[in-house]
Amino acid sequence: MSAITDLIEKLKLPDSFHEIDEDNLARELVLQPSFYLQASFMLAKAERDEATAKAALEECYATLGQRVRMNPEQFRVAKITNEVVESVILTNKEYKEAQAKHIQAGYIAKLLKGACVMLEHKKKSLEGLVYLTGQGIHSAPRTDTISRKTTAKNGRHSRP
Repeated sequence: MSAITDLIEKLKLPDSFHEIDEDNLARELVLQPSFYLQASFMLAKAERDEATAKAALEECYATLGQRVRMNPEQFRVAKITNEVVESVILTNKEYKEAQAKHIQAGYIAKLLKGACVMLEHKKKSLEGLVYLTGQGIHSAPRTDTISRKTTAKNGRHSRP
């Protein structure tokens, strides 16, 4: 699965949000702000979710630390040291679940940051395409009659 497909599926974005329809630049220009706004809102929510998950992870760490220190027998700890407490916390099921949620929230936030950057690049590309179209410049090279004659005079063969 490609990163773009993963992004589209996870974030429920339109399939073509990252593509430019060069035959319909007006439509692309109209849709661009709504795509960017949608991705920006989703990024803000994802960053909030990541911060919430981080806070929950830190709370879980602190709570488990207190529980281990108050009731070491429950965690099968003979002697309480900082290293032992940390080891018990890091291997605890609750902590691992909170850590997985934090990692997943960070992953979604990074995908959305990438989507926002991609949409900024798309905007610049659209601006460039509109400029080039307005100037009558196209990506396919054109050969005019003067350059064909010059090429023929110099004994070079022009390619079709």
